[in-house]
Amino acid sequence: MKPVAIYCDTVNDNFGDKAIAIAAETELRSHGIQNEVADCPKGIDPSKYATVLVAGGHLLRKKGDQFCDRFRVPGRHILSAIGVSDDADDLGYLGEYRYVSVRTMHEVDILSSAGVRAKAVPCGSIKVDPARLDPMERFGRLSMLVHVYTGAAICHPDIFERIASAFPHAFKVLISVSRYAKDYECMRDASKKMGWPILDGLSAREIIAAIASPLTTSVLTMSLHMTMFACRFEKPFLSMPMHAKTVGFLADRGLSGQTWDAGMGRVEYGRRIGPNQNLAQAMRRARTADVAALDQHIASVLFACEDAVAES
Repeated sequence: MKPVAIYCDTVNDNFGDKAIAIAAETELRSHGIQNEVADCPKGIDPSKYATVLVAGGHLLRKKGDQFCDRFRVPGRHILSAIGVSDDADDLGYLGEYRYVSVRTMHEVDILSSAGVRAKAVPCGSIKVDPARLDPMERFGRLSMLVHVYTGAAICHPDIFERIASAFPHAFKVLISVSRYAKDYECMRDASKKMGWPILDGLSAREIIAAIASPLTTSVLTMSLHMTMFACRFEKPFLSMPMHAKTVGFLADRGLSGQTWDAGMGRVEYGRRIGPNQNLAQAMRRARTADVAALDQHIASVLFACEDAVAES
């Protein structure tokens, strides 16, 4: 029998994509399904595998994208919690797939308009457990985690000063989660300017541990996966919706109010992320629903994989 290929973005240094690969490999292995993570840079030969599990990230984009087009694998395969661009086209090949799932209802609508049936499911990465060692312990105090992309800092050169003004009493820790997007360079410069410590070079599990830490009181981010894990661990958060994927994630969970922008004032920041019983309850509901939906999604993926292996 042939193994199942896990095909995801293993090129870009992004903790979300790394967590996706860990989650997929862990689930298949724990259920006795032989698998291997395919070599993304070289592309894939589907004939070597029982089926190909194409696992998100934001990989389904307008045809012609030199990198993402490699994940358009024709045949009886599996699309697992993939992100879809509004302008994604030429999607008919997905009609052959054993199982198709995306991350938001908005993306379900995109595929539906192309005649493809899909389910909206949570990203499997949120099942990945934190590292045992807590990176926040090195600071030994309650902290706010702050993550800013380089593009936002260029457009708003005073963004860190605005954050400092909005949260004057919070001990702020910068965290790099997307080196491919050069967020480290941005926050290294901010660390020098603002005197805030920075966490860098962490593994995916260590980043998750920093978010989950009892010392982390809140999260201010531009990363979708940091937003996802803030929800999982019920940390008060604000997420800047840099892409439609974040807007959709928050909307599906009734958390559309948990956004921020560089022009927000101190009072508005405090209103959105301060002690708020309604936010705590909304995050708990979202977490409970995500856990149940993810269990169903994993069962569907495993069934499709087992079917494919039996046929091979």
